[in-house]
Amino acid sequence: MSVVASFLDRCVRFCHWWFGELTALLPGFLRRAVTGQAPDLILEPRGGKILFHSRQGERIDQLGDCDALATGLPEDLAAKLKRGRTQAGQTILALPRALVTMQDDELPVAAAENLRNVVGFEMDRLTPFRQDEVYFHANVLERDSEHQKLTIALTASPRTTVDTLLERARAWGLAIDRVDVVTETNSFLMGINLLPTTSGGATRVIGRAITVGLLLVFVVLAGLAVSIPLDRKERFAETLSQEVLLARKKLAAVRNLADEIQALEKSNRYVADVRQDTVLVSRVLEDMTRLLPDDTWLSQLRLIEDRLEMTGYSQDAAQLIAVFDESPLFDEPKFRSPVTRDQRSGVERFSLTLKLVEVGS
Repeated sequence: MSVVASFLDRCVRFCHWWFGELTALLPGFLRRAVTGQAPDLILEPRGGKILFHSRQGERIDQLGDCDALATGLPEDLAAKLKRGRTQAGQTILALPRALVTMQDDELPVAAAENLRNVVGFEMDRLTPFRQDEVYFHANVLERDSEHQKLTIALTASPRTTVDTLLERARAWGLAIDRVDVVTETNSFLMGINLLPTTSGGATRVIGRAITVGLLLVFVVLAGLAVSIPLDRKERFAETLSQEVLLARKKLAAVRNLADEIQALEKSNRYVADVRQDTVLVSRVLEDMTRLLPDDTWLSQLRLIEDRLEMTGYSQDAAQLIAVFDESPLFDEPKFRSPVTRDQRSGVERFSLTLKLVEVGS
Protein backbone atom coordinates (compact mmCIF):
# COMPACT_ATOMS: atom_id res chain seq x y z
CA MET A 1 0.00 0.00 0.00
CA SER A 2 2.87 2.40 0.74
CA VAL A 3 4.30 1.87 -2.76
CA VAL A 4 0.93 2.57 -4.39
CA ALA A 5 0.35 5.67 -2.26
CA SER A 6 3.80 7.03 -3.08
CA PHE A 7 3.27 6.32 -6.78
CA LEU A 8 -0.09 8.14 -6.84
CA ASP A 9 1.41 11.07 -4.94
CA ARG A 10 4.14 11.43 -7.54
CA CYS A 11 1.56 11.21 -10.33
CA VAL A 12 -0.52 14.01 -8.80
CA ARG A 13 2.50 16.26 -8.34
CA PHE A 14 3.66 15.66 -11.92
CA CYS A 15 0.21 16.41 -13.33
CA HIS A 16 -0.05 19.64 -11.33
CA TRP A 17 3.33 20.70 -12.69
CA TRP A 18 2.41 19.69 -16.24
CA PHE A 19 -0.96 21.43 -15.97
CA GLY A 20 0.73 24.62 -14.71
CA GLU A 21 3.19 24.62 -17.59
CA LEU A 22 0.42 24.18 -20.19
CA THR A 23 -1.91 26.82 -18.72
CA ALA A 24 0.93 29.35 -18.56
CA LEU A 25 0.89 29.38 -22.39
CA LEU A 26 -2.81 30.36 -22.58
CA PRO A 27 -4.13 33.94 -22.91
CA GLY A 28 -5.18 35.61 -19.67
CA PHE A 29 -8.97 35.18 -20.07
CA LEU A 30 -8.60 31.49 -20.97
CA ARG A 31 -6.13 30.91 -18.14
CA ARG A 32 -8.63 32.36 -15.62
CA ALA A 33 -11.40 30.17 -17.04
CA VAL A 34 -9.28 27.01 -16.81
CA THR A 35 -7.50 27.56 -13.49
CA GLY A 36 -10.24 29.39 -11.64
CA GLN A 37 -7.97 32.32 -10.74
CA ALA A 38 -10.85 34.38 -9.39
CA PRO A 39 -10.52 36.96 -6.58
CA ASP A 40 -9.53 35.53 -3.21
CA LEU A 41 -11.47 36.51 -0.09
CA ILE A 42 -9.15 37.41 2.80
CA LEU A 43 -10.24 37.69 6.43
CA GLU A 44 -7.78 39.68 8.57
CA PRO A 45 -8.25 39.92 12.39
CA ARG A 46 -7.25 43.38 13.58
CA GLY A 47 -8.08 45.24 16.78
CA GLY A 48 -11.19 43.27 17.76
CA LYS A 49 -12.57 43.32 14.22
CA ILE A 50 -12.33 41.13 11.14
CA LEU A 51 -11.38 43.04 7.99
CA PHE A 52 -12.58 41.58 4.67
CA HIS A 53 -10.39 42.03 1.57
CA SER A 54 -10.70 40.95 -2.04
CA ARG A 55 -7.44 40.11 -3.80
CA GLN A 56 -6.93 39.46 -7.49
CA GLY A 57 -3.34 39.33 -8.60
CA GLU A 58 -1.54 42.19 -6.86
CA ARG A 59 -4.68 44.26 -6.39
CA ILE A 60 -6.26 44.24 -2.92
CA ASP A 61 -9.61 45.94 -2.19
CA GLN A 62 -11.19 46.27 1.24
CA LEU A 63 -14.80 45.09 1.28
CA GLY A 64 -15.67 46.04 4.85
CA ASP A 65 -15.29 44.87 8.42
CA CYS A 66 -17.23 43.09 11.15
CA ASP A 67 -16.93 42.79 14.92
CA ALA A 68 -14.97 39.61 15.75
CA LEU A 69 -17.66 38.49 18.22
CA ALA A 70 -20.67 39.27 16.03
CA THR A 71 -23.05 36.40 15.34
CA GLY A 72 -23.79 37.67 11.85
CA LEU A 73 -22.29 39.85 9.14
CA PRO A 74 -23.47 43.43 8.42
CA GLU A 75 -26.07 43.49 5.65
CA ASP A 76 -23.97 45.51 3.18
CA LEU A 77 -20.95 43.24 3.68
CA ALA A 78 -23.06 40.09 3.41
CA ALA A 79 -24.55 41.40 0.15
CA LYS A 80 -21.05 42.03 -1.29
CA LEU A 81 -19.94 38.54 -0.35
CA LYS A 82 -23.08 36.97 -1.80
CA ARG A 83 -22.57 38.71 -5.13
CA GLY A 84 -18.95 37.61 -5.29
CA ARG A 85 -19.28 33.97 -4.22
CA THR A 86 -19.97 32.73 -7.77
CA GLN A 87 -16.54 33.93 -8.89
CA ALA A 88 -14.61 33.72 -5.63
CA GLY A 89 -11.26 31.98 -5.38
CA GLN A 90 -9.84 30.83 -2.07
CA THR A 91 -11.06 32.02 1.30
CA ILE A 92 -7.97 32.86 3.35
CA LEU A 93 -7.58 33.62 7.05
CA ALA A 94 -4.69 36.11 7.34
CA LEU A 95 -3.23 36.04 10.87
CA PRO A 96 -1.41 39.12 12.17
CA ARG A 97 2.25 38.71 13.07
CA ALA A 98 1.45 38.98 16.80
CA LEU A 99 -0.51 35.68 16.73
CA VAL A 100 2.29 33.55 15.28
CA THR A 101 5.71 32.30 16.34
CA MET A 102 8.56 32.32 13.82
CA GLN A 103 11.72 30.31 14.39
CA ASP A 104 14.74 29.38 12.25
CA ASP A 105 16.59 26.14 13.02
CA GLU A 106 18.97 23.56 11.56
CA LEU A 107 18.09 19.95 10.74
CA PRO A 108 19.89 17.08 8.96
CA VAL A 109 19.61 17.36 5.18
CA ALA A 110 17.69 14.06 5.06
CA ALA A 111 14.82 15.77 6.89
CA ALA A 112 13.85 17.52 3.63
CA GLU A 113 12.20 14.32 2.41
CA ASN A 114 9.71 14.35 5.29
CA LEU A 115 10.06 17.89 6.60
CA ARG A 116 6.61 18.35 8.12
CA ASN A 117 6.75 15.12 10.15
CA VAL A 118 10.30 15.80 11.34
CA VAL A 119 9.41 19.34 12.42
CA GLY A 120 6.34 17.93 14.17
CA PHE A 121 8.56 15.55 16.18
CA GLU A 122 10.81 18.48 17.16
CA MET A 123 7.98 20.94 17.91
CA ASP A 124 8.40 20.89 21.71
CA ARG A 125 12.10 21.74 21.24
CA LEU A 126 11.59 24.51 18.71
CA THR A 127 8.57 26.17 20.39
CA PRO A 128 6.86 26.20 23.80
CA PHE A 129 4.10 23.99 22.34
CA ARG A 130 3.53 20.35 21.46
CA GLN A 131 2.70 19.29 17.89
CA ASP A 132 -1.00 18.84 18.70
CA GLU A 133 -1.23 22.35 20.16
CA VAL A 134 -0.31 24.35 17.04
CA TYR A 135 -0.95 24.76 13.35
CA PHE A 136 2.37 25.18 11.59
CA HIS A 137 4.23 25.47 8.28
CA ALA A 138 7.91 24.71 7.64
CA ASN A 139 10.00 25.41 4.57
CA VAL A 140 13.68 25.15 3.66
CA LEU A 141 15.64 28.42 3.64
CA GLU A 142 19.12 27.07 2.88
CA ARG A 143 20.75 23.71 2.12
CA ASP A 144 24.35 23.13 3.22
CA SER A 145 25.47 20.03 1.28
CA GLU A 146 28.98 20.16 2.71
CA HIS A 147 27.81 19.84 6.33
CA GLN A 148 24.60 17.95 5.45
CA LYS A 149 22.46 20.60 7.16
CA LEU A 150 19.21 22.36 6.33
CA THR A 151 18.21 25.80 7.57
CA ILE A 152 14.44 25.84 7.95
CA ALA A 153 11.86 28.52 8.75
CA LEU A 154 9.07 27.46 11.11
CA THR A 155 5.86 29.47 11.43
CA ALA A 156 3.35 28.32 14.06
CA SER A 157 0.19 29.57 15.77
CA PRO A 158 -1.74 28.08 18.74
CA ARG A 159 -4.65 25.88 17.67
CA THR A 160 -6.97 27.47 20.23
CA THR A 161 -6.51 30.89 18.62
CA VAL A 162 -6.88 29.65 15.03
CA ASP A 163 -9.81 27.33 15.83
CA THR A 164 -11.73 30.23 17.40
CA LEU A 165 -11.34 32.26 14.21
CA LEU A 166 -12.21 29.28 11.98
CA GLU A 167 -15.36 28.62 14.01
CA ARG A 168 -16.38 32.29 13.72
CA ALA A 169 -15.91 32.16 9.94
CA ARG A 170 -18.04 28.99 9.73
CA ALA A 171 -20.75 30.74 11.74
CA TRP A 172 -20.80 33.39 9.01
CA GLY A 173 -21.11 30.72 6.31
CA LEU A 174 -17.47 30.93 5.20
CA ALA A 175 -15.20 27.88 4.86
CA ILE A 176 -11.53 28.76 5.28
CA ASP A 177 -9.29 27.14 2.65
CA ARG A 178 -5.96 28.43 3.88
CA VAL A 179 -4.45 30.08 6.97
CA ASP A 180 -1.70 32.53 6.02
CA VAL A 181 0.28 35.27 7.81
CA VAL A 182 0.20 39.01 7.08
CA THR A 183 3.52 40.60 6.10
CA GLU A 184 4.63 44.21 5.81
CA THR A 185 5.68 43.77 2.19
CA ASN A 186 3.73 44.53 -0.97
CA SER A 187 2.72 40.88 -1.27
CA PHE A 188 0.53 41.32 1.86
CA LEU A 189 0.69 37.57 2.70
CA MET A 190 3.60 35.19 3.23
CA GLY A 191 2.06 32.64 0.84
CA ILE A 192 2.05 29.73 3.30
CA ASN A 193 -0.66 27.51 4.78
CA LEU A 194 -0.65 26.66 8.49
CA LEU A 195 -3.44 24.10 8.10
CA PRO A 196 -2.27 20.47 8.00
CA THR A 197 -3.84 19.78 4.59
CA THR A 198 -4.24 22.09 1.67
CA SER A 199 -7.66 22.70 0.24
CA GLY A 200 -8.52 23.23 -3.39
CA GLY A 201 -10.82 26.04 -2.38
CA ALA A 202 -13.20 27.06 -5.11
CA THR A 203 -11.34 25.30 -7.96
CA ARG A 204 -13.25 25.61 -11.15
CA VAL A 205 -15.02 22.54 -12.59
CA ILE A 206 -13.16 22.82 -15.88
CA GLY A 207 -9.81 22.95 -14.09
CA ARG A 208 -10.64 19.88 -12.02
CA ALA A 209 -11.80 17.97 -15.11
CA ILE A 210 -8.60 18.79 -17.01
CA THR A 211 -6.46 17.82 -14.02
CA VAL A 212 -8.24 14.46 -13.66
CA GLY A 213 -8.00 13.88 -17.41
CA LEU A 214 -4.26 14.58 -17.42
CA LEU A 215 -3.83 12.28 -14.44
CA LEU A 216 -5.63 9.42 -16.23
CA VAL A 217 -3.57 9.96 -19.40
CA PHE A 218 -0.37 9.91 -17.41
CA VAL A 219 -1.38 6.76 -15.51
CA VAL A 220 -2.22 4.95 -18.78
CA LEU A 221 1.06 6.03 -20.43
CA ALA A 222 3.24 5.40 -17.40
CA GLY A 223 1.72 2.06 -16.43
CA LEU A 224 3.06 0.44 -13.34
CA ALA A 225 6.10 2.67 -12.75
CA VAL A 226 8.70 1.80 -10.16
CA SER A 227 8.34 4.00 -7.09
CA ILE A 228 10.58 4.69 -4.19
CA PRO A 229 9.08 3.00 -1.11
CA LEU A 230 8.34 4.88 2.07
CA ASP A 231 10.49 2.51 4.08
CA ARG A 232 13.45 4.90 3.88
CA LYS A 233 11.34 7.72 5.28
CA GLU A 234 10.10 5.51 8.11
CA ARG A 235 13.66 4.39 8.87
CA PHE A 236 14.79 8.00 8.93
CA ALA A 237 11.99 8.95 11.34
CA GLU A 238 12.92 6.00 13.57
CA THR A 239 16.61 6.92 13.43
CA LEU A 240 15.81 10.53 14.26
CA SER A 241 13.70 9.42 17.24
CA GLN A 242 16.58 7.26 18.48
CA GLU A 243 18.98 10.20 18.13
CA VAL A 244 16.62 12.40 20.13
CA LEU A 245 16.37 9.70 22.83
CA LEU A 246 20.17 9.35 22.91
CA ALA A 247 20.59 13.12 23.19
CA ARG A 248 18.18 13.19 26.12
CA LYS A 249 20.12 10.38 27.84
CA LYS A 250 23.36 12.32 27.33
CA LEU A 251 21.72 15.43 28.78
CA ALA A 252 20.62 13.43 31.85
CA ALA A 253 24.19 12.14 32.25
CA VAL A 254 25.55 15.69 32.05
CA ARG A 255 23.09 16.83 34.72
CA ASN A 256 24.11 13.92 36.99
CA LEU A 257 27.77 14.86 36.48
CA ALA A 258 26.98 18.47 37.38
CA ASP A 259 25.29 17.29 40.59
CA GLU A 260 28.35 15.19 41.46
CA ILE A 261 30.66 18.17 40.84
CA GLN A 262 28.49 20.33 43.08
CA ALA A 263 28.60 17.68 45.83
CA LEU A 264 32.40 17.48 45.56
CA GLU A 265 32.70 21.27 45.75
CA LYS A 266 30.54 21.25 48.88
CA SER A 267 32.73 18.52 50.38
CA ASN A 268 35.88 20.48 49.54
CA ARG A 269 34.44 23.58 51.20
CA TYR A 270 33.66 21.52 54.30
CA VAL A 271 37.23 20.17 54.44
CA ALA A 272 38.60 23.69 54.00
CA ASP A 273 36.38 24.98 56.82
CA VAL A 274 37.49 22.14 59.12
CA ARG A 275 41.11 22.82 58.24
CA GLN A 276 40.67 26.52 58.96
CA ASP A 277 39.01 25.77 62.31
CA THR A 278 41.86 23.38 63.20
CA VAL A 279 44.46 26.03 62.38
CA LEU A 280 42.54 28.57 64.46
CA VAL A 281 42.36 26.26 67.50
CA SER A 282 46.08 25.53 67.21
CA ARG A 283 46.85 29.25 67.05
CA VAL A 284 44.65 29.95 70.07
CA LEU A 285 46.27 27.20 72.13
CA GLU A 286 49.74 28.39 71.12
CA ASP A 287 49.05 32.00 72.17
CA MET A 288 47.32 30.92 75.39
CA THR A 289 50.33 28.80 76.39
CA ARG A 290 52.68 31.67 75.64
CA LEU A 291 50.68 34.40 77.40
CA LEU A 292 49.45 32.69 80.58
CA PRO A 293 51.79 33.24 83.60
CA ASP A 294 53.37 30.20 85.22
CA ASP A 295 51.24 30.66 88.34
CA THR A 296 48.03 30.40 86.30
CA TRP A 297 46.29 27.24 85.08
CA LEU A 298 42.94 26.57 83.42
CA SER A 299 40.20 24.17 84.38
CA GLN A 300 37.91 24.91 81.42
CA LEU A 301 38.35 26.45 77.92
CA ARG A 302 35.58 26.93 75.32
CA LEU A 303 35.68 28.50 71.83
CA ILE A 304 32.24 29.72 70.65
CA GLU A 305 32.43 31.41 67.21
CA ASP A 306 34.64 34.46 67.88
CA ARG A 307 34.41 34.31 71.69
CA LEU A 308 36.82 32.45 73.96
CA GLU A 309 35.67 31.58 77.48
CA MET A 310 38.10 30.29 80.13
CA THR A 311 37.84 29.34 83.78
CA GLY A 312 40.86 28.69 86.03
CA TYR A 313 43.06 29.65 88.97
CA SER A 314 45.82 32.26 89.35
CA GLN A 315 47.90 33.89 92.05
CA ASP A 316 46.93 37.30 90.61
CA ALA A 317 43.88 37.08 88.28
CA ALA A 318 43.76 40.84 87.69
CA GLN A 319 47.06 40.74 85.79
CA LEU A 320 45.42 38.58 83.08
CA ILE A 321 43.49 41.57 81.70
CA ALA A 322 46.74 43.39 80.92
CA VAL A 323 48.35 40.21 79.54
CA PHE A 324 45.61 39.58 76.99
CA ASP A 325 45.33 43.27 76.06
CA GLU A 326 48.85 43.07 74.64
CA SER A 327 48.01 40.10 72.36
CA PRO A 328 47.03 40.87 68.71
CA LEU A 329 44.83 37.76 68.66
CA PHE A 330 42.57 38.74 71.59
CA ASP A 331 40.49 41.78 72.42
CA GLU A 332 37.97 42.94 75.00
CA PRO A 333 39.20 40.79 77.92
CA LYS A 334 36.80 40.95 80.84
CA PHE A 335 35.70 38.82 83.77
CA ARG A 336 32.37 37.06 83.40
CA SER A 337 31.94 36.93 87.20
CA PRO A 338 33.69 38.33 90.28
CA VAL A 339 37.10 36.87 91.16
CA THR A 340 37.00 34.71 94.30
CA ARG A 341 39.82 33.33 96.47
CA ASP A 342 39.93 29.62 97.26
CA GLN A 343 40.24 29.15 101.06
CA ARG A 344 42.19 25.92 100.90
CA SER A 345 44.76 26.76 98.18
CA GLY A 346 44.87 30.52 98.69
CA VAL A 347 44.72 31.24 94.91
CA GLU A 348 42.10 33.26 93.03
CA ARG A 349 39.43 31.57 90.93
CA PHE A 350 38.42 33.51 87.79
CA SER A 351 36.11 33.24 84.74
CA LEU A 352 37.34 35.30 81.77
CA THR A 353 35.94 35.98 78.29
CA LEU A 354 37.91 37.19 75.22
CA LYS A 355 37.08 38.16 71.65
CA LEU A 356 39.15 36.80 68.76
CA VAL A 357 40.17 39.62 66.44
CA GLU A 358 42.63 37.79 64.17
CA VAL A 359 41.90 34.41 62.58
CA GLY A 360 44.68 34.14 60.00
CA SER A 361 46.60 30.87 59.71
